[in-house]
Amino acid sequence: MNGKSYTQSLTVKNDPRSPPTLADLRAQHALAMKIYDGIREAWDGYQQVNPMRTGVTAARTESPAEVATAATAFQAKLNEAMLKAFPGACAELGKVVAAWRSLNETELAAFSAGLAKNNVKPVAAAPALPPPPCS
Repeated sequence: MNGKSYTQSLTVKNDPRSPPTLADLRAQHALAMKIYDGIREAWDGYQQVNPMRTGVTAARTESPAEVATAATAFQAKLNEAMLKAFPGACAELGKVVAAWRSLNETELAAFSAGLAKNNVKPVAAAPALPPPPCS
């Protein structure tokens, strides 16, 4: 406030009713940060390509035929790079979703059946995820 900075120590403690260990929480955080970093890199790449695409489009429409031809070829390379990467990335995501669906629907049902046999409340399945739209 008013150019002054204040500091105070803070200790964060896990809710005692929460079963994850510190190692579990650190692993979850590390995975979340990797996912975040990947999304951020994809966004940064988009932010680089978008103005480039705008500039190439302008060069194509406002230039002599030779420049327009070169701009069209360059734009095709921009599009090809993105379009080539998408199917593989989407297929990998599809594999992850399929593995999750198997775990959520099949393996969890078997696990919950074992729990029920031992008079332990079964674990509820999550709503089904659709496969990613790769087409």
